[in-house]
Amino acid sequence: MEVIRFTKELEQKIQADGDAKAQKIIADGEKECQRIIKDFETRFATFESERRAETESKIAALQRDAQSELALKQERLKLSFKTSWVLSQINEYLGALPKDRVLLLLEGLLAKYKEILSGRQLAARVVALDVALVQPLLIKVFGKDSLLSCEASEPFPLSDSFVGYEDAETTNLHVGVILETSDGSIRCNGTMGELIVPLLENNMEEMMTSLFDEGFSV
Repeated sequence: MEVIRFTKELEQKIQADGDAKAQKIIADGEKECQRIIKDFETRFATFESERRAETESKIAALQRDAQSELALKQERLKLSFKTSWVLSQINEYLGALPKDRVLLLLEGLLAKYKEILSGRQLAARVVALDVALVQPLLIKVFGKDSLLSCEASEPFPLSDSFVGYEDAETTNLHVGVILETSDGSIRCNGTMGELIVPLLENNMEEMMTSLFDEGFSV
């Protein structure tokens, strides 16, 4: 009986020790879980804060870039409007010139091509002018033997110097003469548009300042 009682007491003690250890393991496990959860929450909060700050920084940078781009576009649009308006006014002025003045201006322009076209056979395309008025002018500048033909023509495209002036009125800039050698190797622009190219390239800032009381800047 003593042996049985001792064995039972030993079993109970072992059981109690096991229960105690199990409870400790469970308690330690719960603490570890809480620690892990708390550590995760801390890390997540830090990550979230960093990502939020990074996102807000990127949004702020995008807003600044958008505002800068918008301001630049506004300045360019304003500049485009003003330069196109200046060209429209030049176009209006040219349209109001008497024909004799137009012919005089074209004579000066055509004379600049005399050296390069000397001794060549020329075909003349006359735009928005009376051929009967232009032909004598061409003969005067280049000589009667140089002129193969002189015919009325539809307007030719303006030169690359007018890229960016698409909103301007340019009807009168096409007025003039296009000269081409018989072999097609040389074409010279003798129009009012070509006449004012130096004015646009060299005096636009001066005109902008005079007309709008401000400089030519982007």
